[in-house]
Amino acid sequence: MIVAILISVHLLADFLFQSSAVLEKKRQKRKFLFLHCFIYFVVFEILFFILFQSGKAFLLGVIISILHFLINFN
Repeated sequence: MIVAILISVHLLADFLFQSSAVLEKKRQKRKFLFLHCFIYFVVFEILFFILFQSGKAFLLGVIISILHFLINFN
C-alpha cells in the first residue's frame, strides 16, 4: 500500500506539478533543477507528515529529494 502511494506521489510531483518550461530549462540551468526538486520535496513532505507524523518525515523528504536531484542531474 505504501509503495503504491509513494509511486503515485512521485508521478504527481515529477509530471503533474512540473511544467513543460521547467522540464526543458532544468536540463540547461541548475536553478530550474533546484526549483523542480524543491517542488518534489514539498509534495513528499506533505505525504510524509500525513503518513508518519514524526520528525523523521523531514529527513525522508530530504533524502528522497537529494536522490531525485542526483538522478536528474545526469
